[in-house]
Amino acid sequence: MVDKHVYARALRLLSQPDARLVLTYNRSTVSGRLYCIAPRGGRISDELAQSILLRSDVRPLDAGLFPERPQSWCLVKRQQP
Repeated sequence: MVDKHVYARALRLLSQPDARLVLTYNRSTVSGRLYCIAPRGGRISDELAQSILLRSDVRPLDAGLFPERPQSWCLVKRQQP
């Protein structure tokens, strides 16, 4: 379970201009995946990243290295009615 304060902080970081959630692969983690919020957010846990990716306002920024496998996402600003 993701701490609600950590989740809120990650969303605040993602709401900054030019911020994005990035997936890289690294041998320093058990799964080999490493998620971070660029440019100023730093590394986040797999669990937190997966909970962010489930949001309806998170969109892929690119197609990734392989088709249909994005490696970066952004938070889309919702339009005010």
